[in-house]
Amino acid sequence: MASRGGRALLIGGLLSAGVMLVVLGGSVMALFVPVLQRDIALDREVKVATIRWGSHGEAEAREALRYGLAASGFGADAVPESMCVFQASGDDRILTCEWEERVRVPVFDVVVPLTFHSEATLDGEGDVR
Repeated sequence: MASRGGRALLIGGLLSAGVMLVVLGGSVMALFVPVLQRDIALDREVKVATIRWGSHGEAEAREALRYGLAASGFGADAVPESMCVFQASGDDRILTCEWEERVRVPVFDVVVPLTFHSEATLDGEGDVR
């Protein structure tokens, strides 16, 4: 009978530890999901601005990028204009943006720096990659 109680205690302890890991993992992921969503939005807005650059010029592309980032939930200075480079190379238009965000993980009192890079190229034939 004692071994049955020991097994029950062991199983209960393992289940408790598993639940704690799931809760802790979910909490940590909740810190990173919004940052990853902004990265996806930045990729999209860089492509949109690059297309706009090809059809309406650089000034319109810069405005489209500012507007798109604001509409995507970025703060006004989340990706400063200085973090984006508009480069013309022959018939190609290349827009590159880089930004960094620091995520604080409170349980471990650790700050995790994350760097993101978004780039889109509009070639002379109008294709974006």
